Amino acid sequence: MIDRDLASVLSPHTWLCLYLLGSWTCATASEWNIETAVHELHIPRQSRIKTLNELKQLHKLQLDYRSGHAEEREAEVGPIDGELMYGDALERVLRNSTLSYRIESNELIIETRSSTITTEKSITQSSAPSTKAAPPVVPPPTGAPEEMVVLSNPLPIQPITVLERRDLTALGVSSVSEALRYISQSTFARPEGYQVSGAQYADLRGLGSNNTLVLINGRRAMPSAASLTANAFDLNTIPITAVERVELIVDSTAVAYGTDAAGGIINVLLRREVTDPTVEIQYGGAAGGAEQRRGTLHLGTESERFSGAVTVDYFDGGGLLGAERDLWRNQRFLGEQNLRALLSAAGNITSTDGRNLPGLSSPVAAVPIVDTTPGITLDDFVATAGTPNQDNLLRFYSIVPESKRKSVLANGTYNISESLRLSTELLYAGHSSRFFLCPPALLGLPVPTSNPFSPFDATVRSFRLMPELGSQSQSVDAELIRAVAALQGHWGEWEWNISALYSRETAITWMDRTLDLSPDGPVVQALATDNPERALNPFQAGAIGKAQLLSELIVPRQIDRFISGALQAISHAEGPLARTAAGPIALMLGAEWRQESGVFDSKPLGWFDRDRDIISLYLQLQVPIVGKDTARPGLHQLYLATGSRLDHYDGMSNVIRPQYGVVWYPWPALKMRVFRGYSFKPPSFYELYRPKTTTLGTVPDPAHDNELKTITTLVGGNDTLEAQTSETLTAGVTFSPEFFAGAFISIDYWRVGLDGRVSTLSPTVLVENESLFRERITRSYDGGELLSVDASRINAGRLEASGIDLTLHAELPTDSGHLTPELRTTWFASYRDNDVPGRPAVERVNLASESGSILKWRAIASLKWARGPYGIAAAARYTPPYDDAVAGVRTGKRLASRTLFDLQGSIDLGARFGEDSAWNRVSLVAGVFNIFNSQPNVAEVGGAAAFDSSQGDLKNRSFQIRVLKRL
Repeated sequence: MIDRDLASVLSPHTWLCLYLLGSWTCATASEWNIETAVHELHIPRQSRIKTLNELKQLHKLQLDYRSGHAEEREAEVGPIDGELMYGDALERVLRNSTLSYRIESNELIIETRSSTITTEKSITQSSAPSTKAAPPVVPPPTGAPEEMVVLSNPLPIQPITVLERRDLTALGVSSVSEALRYISQSTFARPEGYQVSGAQYADLRGLGSNNTLVLINGRRAMPSAASLTANAFDLNTIPITAVERVELIVDSTAVAYGTDAAGGIINVLLRREVTDPTVEIQYGGAAGGAEQRRGTLHLGTESERFSGAVTVDYFDGGGLLGAERDLWRNQRFLGEQNLRALLSAAGNITSTDGRNLPGLSSPVAAVPIVDTTPGITLDDFVATAGTPNQDNLLRFYSIVPESKRKSVLANGTYNISESLRLSTELLYAGHSSRFFLCPPALLGLPVPTSNPFSPFDATVRSFRLMPELGSQSQSVDAELIRAVAALQGHWGEWEWNISALYSRETAITWMDRTLDLSPDGPVVQALATDNPERALNPFQAGAIGKAQLLSELIVPRQIDRFISGALQAISHAEGPLARTAAGPIALMLGAEWRQESGVFDSKPLGWFDRDRDIISLYLQLQVPIVGKDTARPGLHQLYLATGSRLDHYDGMSNVIRPQYGVVWYPWPALKMRVFRGYSFKPPSFYELYRPKTTTLGTVPDPAHDNELKTITTLVGGNDTLEAQTSETLTAGVTFSPEFFAGAFISIDYWRVGLDGRVSTLSPTVLVENESLFRERITRSYDGGELLSVDASRINAGRLEASGIDLTLHAELPTDSGHLTPELRTTWFASYRDNDVPGRPAVERVNLASESGSILKWRAIASLKWARGPYGIAAAARYTPPYDDAVAGVRTGKRLASRTLFDLQGSIDLGARFGEDSAWNRVSLVAGVFNIFNSQPNVAEVGGAAAFDSSQGDLKNRSFQIRVLKRL
């Protein structure tokens, strides 16, 4: 993004005066007026050292670059365009680095700054201050330009991945969740229609969406209201057009943000500067539907003390039905399993006891589609006995739900003084979606002999779709308001930050076209009545009843309501505690108060209204052992870091979780790191307080020769649950050779263990392990008849995962354009899951699973090319072959490997056709995802869906076109 500068807000006459004044002051060779000299600059994006060399020539200065870090010198900056004062240009080049400048005599001196407040409106402005007070910290190259400040974290040990705005644009992603598919640690991504609400969650390394902490501008995002059951934040809440960049730490979170994210952090930074008013129009879709229509307006302003920006976004997503895809339109067979349902529009009749229907040779008979006699008789069913009507129900279901999203992002920053700044932000997001299901159905309801249309002399059951009522649908309507105010400043070499956050999201859900199937309801009455005018006729094809009667069968709309809210206050400070020959000892400390609240009001499940307070204290310490001034061969830099956080949740004892790390630079181009962290995660409101309900079911009883017993099962929340704990170990190496600017290789070994995971065990599993769960099983007496099982949530799960992440990145300037090849891979060495203590863990690597398949490899290769106004980005996403399975048991089928290819192209039409053309300040981006329309593998793990939804998507090939116009 091009920063807004003084040239865009001052009048031409004012600029003429400043330009003449700057020229005159340069002629006087005074140091301070060199900085105010104005230049027309057109410096392309390139390394920092090249840009500084160009700037030094403007005043014939000698460049004295006193930082010895290759990452600092070779990090890309820019482009720098427009009329700028010399000092402003230098500040922009050094922005968000550990460097500052000064001009002495005829020298431009670049050196490590001692203390500053970052000028980039980034996460450091809206959360904790930056870590620039600690000179030993050299952020690792991550494939993103070093000028971008990543998470404020004095433990810069964990591997960090950054997708900035130009990456998101080049890849053509239309949502934050789509961006994650280009991150190899994002083990799997469910399709848009996996959640009825269309919600998309982050799930890193397969550790669960509830174990990944999502931040917005460095502050915690609460679980989405419609996703309280998943305890996860819907990434689609944030419009991609408002995103400046996405940062990821795929390890235990920094203590400043809490220690409840074993899966890592995703921090979404929103745009805080708008150079020019800009309009964006986007259209996309896939064969048969899934249209995407988006309109966005960006506005901004800036003065000497104030800057602000507003983004207004509207998104309209069309649906895609199963009838548009062959796999769901003509449901296939998997082996001997018939995936077509017994339900159909014509319907079927069965006996009530499994015996043959009266007068027929089978317990099931299809309703005749063609009737040759006046009225249905028993003879009409003779030919259909044993051959039921069947239909493909998934053709009615949404592959992609219909959705609408409207968002407004506003932020402002006021510089009260040179050392004090006030910033605010406001996010409003409104979302509605509609997910279609099959039409209402009679699911084996009894039809007595009193029904005037029945040809049978006994009560029978009817299985029948009622398409005349239209498809059922579930709708979600949600609104989020999130506001932040922060005061940031510095005192000497210390930086401090005080902030407050308010967040509240309300969601309502409802079903349309649902039958009233209550025991005394209108459907049961219409099947039993002897009045032909008021009776349903399930014995003939076609309309089952008159329109007025059918309208009376629908349940009045019932609204379920959910609320997710939070209040948060944070005070934070960091700076040098002491100084040593190796550099300053950096300390960060802070305190946080947070109140979380949740309301769950569901007609079928019940309700709860709960809140809890969290009080936290944290500190981190970074101690340099060897600095650049005390470096020796093989020991260029060495520093240790440690942190700890104390959390007190209502109803829980105090919990302290530490983190440790060490970073060693044998020489400037090679960085070695080891990190160990511990975390804990308290149960969610839903896990604790979901109302308990009882159901009847049958289970085999091992104490009585596996005799099937009908028992009462209790399901729901458990307010005695304890917190999940976890530990993380990461050891990595990053090599960025000085002889190959912009290139690096990063390898990280990681291991994660989760204990006390909240699980829901089936009654069968509980009974099979009665010695472990004796308090959950009720018998008539010790060893007697099985009566009931408490299957509410329990702390029983253990998960261990380990693997290696590899990233290769290069910047290749050539005569034909700038090439950026990149490869990201994640290899799973192990993923062992165990929900029952005492049982052997299950190795799930390369084994299909209903919980999400963990594949041995995941690799994403990309190549970006840019030259002048043109740009092309190509990506290949590879998944290896793996074993199909049902409930963890291999079926013997091997699912083939898949590689999806994406291609995006962009052109700056103004640069191509000239500023005087009608296309001035217009850019065009177009692309195709899954170019070759690769289909998901047919798999038994998907059940009736017939494919693995964690590794496939029926949306198939899609396209996108986006036009951007700067006003």
